[in-house]
Amino acid sequence: MIKVRYSGQMGNNLFQYVRGRILVYENPDAGMLESEPIPGFPNTAKKAGVGCGNKDIIVKGIFQDYKIYQPYKRRIHWWLKFERFPPQSEDKLIMHIRLGDYLEPRYLWLSLPMDYYHKVIEIDKPKNICIVTNKPKHPLLQQFDAEIVSESRLHDFAFLASAHRLCLANSTFSWWAG
Repeated sequence: MIKVRYSGQMGNNLFQYVRGRILVYENPDAGMLESEPIPGFPNTAKKAGVGCGNKDIIVKGIFQDYKIYQPYKRRIHWWLKFERFPPQSEDKLIMHIRLGDYLEPRYLWLSLPMDYYHKVIEIDKPKNICIVTNKPKHPLLQQFDAEIVSESRLHDFAFLASAHRLCLANSTFSWWAG
């Protein structure tokens, strides 16, 4: 049996779940996938694999290596099916600015400087800008003339995924939505 043990937030959990699914796909004799469903992703509640393996394989950690996932892009699209929004306007730049935990001293080194986002705006020259963030009232966002979106994780994820033009944060949440 392949057992997924989640750690971190939604983006990390998606990596962990998909790594478990790939292991089941690559090793049919390993048995079933045991994992908690990820809210908003109904196919993660479905059983994967058949039979029982002779030993347990524990999936625990962070698996951020595109080479692992690239051959399975079509399958992953189905495994992580979620309720999508209609596509956003093509002249709208949607930027994910992760603040929240990235503003804590131990994670501060992870946050991208605001100059990064200004440079993207300068290069892209969008007519409209929308910022998706987990801290909508943070003073750092006042420097942008932008619509702010910050509802629920699933809403914000679907909103990012609906973008034609997207500026990602260095975040697994951004990576999966983009």
